[in-house]
Amino acid sequence: MVILKVLDGIEKLEAKMADLYEWFRTIFKQDAEAAALFDRLNLDETAHVNLVRYYRRVVSKNIKLFGDISIDVESLKATLARVESIRLGPLPSLEEAVKTAIDVEINAGEVHAVAAIKSAVSGIEPLLRSLGAFDSKHYRVIEEFAVSRGFPFVSKPGPIPATQASSSASDRKTGEKLPEILPEILERIDYYYKWYKTMDYYKVLGVKYYATSSQIKHAFHTLAHEFHPDRYPHEEIQRKLHEIFSYMTVAYSTLMDPDKKREYDQTLNPRMRNV
Repeated sequence: MVILKVLDGIEKLEAKMADLYEWFRTIFKQDAEAAALFDRLNLDETAHVNLVRYYRRVVSKNIKLFGDISIDVESLKATLARVESIRLGPLPSLEEAVKTAIDVEINAGEVHAVAAIKSAVSGIEPLLRSLGAFDSKHYRVIEEFAVSRGFPFVSKPGPIPATQASSSASDRKTGEKLPEILPEILERIDYYYKWYKTMDYYKVLGVKYYATSSQIKHAFHTLAHEFHPDRYPHEEIQRKLHEIFSYMTVAYSTLMDPDKKREYDQTLNPRMRNV
């Protein structure tokens, strides 16, 4: 199958999953823990959409460097249909939503895993293995939440372990070509990596001291899409982005919690606030 068609299908799947988790977050917004879970899943899936789009741009500009790919189209279509059908039914309970999320991650993980195995010469194996690793991580995070809530269902076995799904330097083929990163993006990553520890929580998110919660959330999501480690399958870049993204996540969680924000504000020198 033409590689661009495969990437198009995978992009649609990731986008539908992001929409599903955003819908769940809205439904359960009164439950802080549940909303945070689905918000995190939505954030990751949105980053995956951007990552797939990045690969599509690279492939489209260098199509002769990439081979075709064999993929189980029916499984991909079935998973897409499954995700799309959920929103057509009645509003789910939290238990039903969590069970659905686990099933969706399992199905997506199987699609990514099988595609990765069949794509050895296509040039997009790192992407598929990275997506598969996140499916496994999501499965564990969702299952941990289910256990904490005492949900009685027993899920099916999860996707392949992240240690098998991830694309690390050790299992990457010698000479395998990774997508190029634009110089301006590298400069921005290096700038943040050099200076983020000196930035207060407002500055690292690029918001004013008096920013509203919606403005803080928008700023964090915008930056998270840009700095999410899953966007770039380059070991050294991922290491830097993990540090940057972790700091941004702490900043976001602090400023979105009124009590934590109040305590944090008291530690700042009023003259140094980013106003």
